[in-house]
Amino acid sequence: MKKMKKNRLWMAVLAAMLLWGCGEKDHLEVDPSELYGAWVQSGSEYYWTFNSDGTGSLVNRGEVAEGDDENGDFTWSLSDGDQLLAEFRGSGELGGIYIAKQYTITEITATALRWEDVYGRTTSLERI
Repeated sequence: MKKMKKNRLWMAVLAAMLLWGCGEKDHLEVDPSELYGAWVQSGSEYYWTFNSDGTGSLVNRGEVAEGDDENGDFTWSLSDGDQLLAEFRGSGELGGIYIAKQYTITEITATALRWEDVYGRTTSLERI
């Protein structure tokens, strides 16, 4: 009887370890230099630039509604290998306020970049 209880305990521990291990998500190890340069967001006229000094800019070259400022400078950094943090400085009424955005990079090649935001929305960019 004792042996059966012991076996059940070990099986429960093993099952918990397997489930915990399966829940971990593989992530990329992105070298910051892979981001350097200019990118255009697929299906839009948003142009992203990532500089080697951790600064960047986002420019909307398309039609912008009056009073809507879609352009901005930002600082960026990588953490945990695939977490991109971009901090935008607000303009207009938001002047002086920093808006932080976090993205998980899911793909990066010499010509393509894809990330997912905290809401699960995917953005694709192409190097220009």
